[in-house]
Amino acid sequence: SWGLEKLDSEPEDTQDLLCDDFTFSEYDNQKDRQNALELLNQAVQEIGAEFAADVAQSFGELWRNQFEYNAQAQKGFVCKTFGGDFAGCVVWSPCPKNSDKTVLLTGLFVKKECRGLGIARELFERALDSLQAGGAQWVIIANTFVPDLMQGMLNRSGFKKIGSTWIADFLGDLNALQ
Repeated sequence: SWGLEKLDSEPEDTQDLLCDDFTFSEYDNQKDRQNALELLNQAVQEIGAEFAADVAQSFGELWRNQFEYNAQAQKGFVCKTFGGDFAGCVVWSPCPKNSDKTVLLTGLFVKKECRGLGIARELFERALDSLQAGGAQWVIIANTFVPDLMQGMLNRSGFKKIGSTWIADFLGDLNALQ
């Protein structure tokens, strides 16, 4: 017996698990960049299992270019285990580079072994709270490949899909974009 019969049929609230087993802090480009790039590369390898090598490498190149956009001004959050292992991150940059109202989400990565625990959701919510508190009006996710699970999270967070881009307007007037 695996002991699974003792598990409740209701999904477990992951908030306690996150607080008990992980720490969240601000992203530091000097300290955290390499770890973020390793998670980006892990995602590219995973895509490689689904697509031809050239297609996966193309996604990887696009993701790296987006991640590197305005890297000096990147802000975000990281998640680490209590042992100090890098578990995930979310990063963004002003776009255009001198904007104080519009940001481009340049990366949201969670280590494969840590997925399904609510880390991406927690990182994403922290990012949105921080951006809103900091006066940002628009958050843009211009990604060529947005996983289905993330699309649900974007919809629940008030993002609207325009073409292949997802946009949130903290003032609630996406018509102002047109």
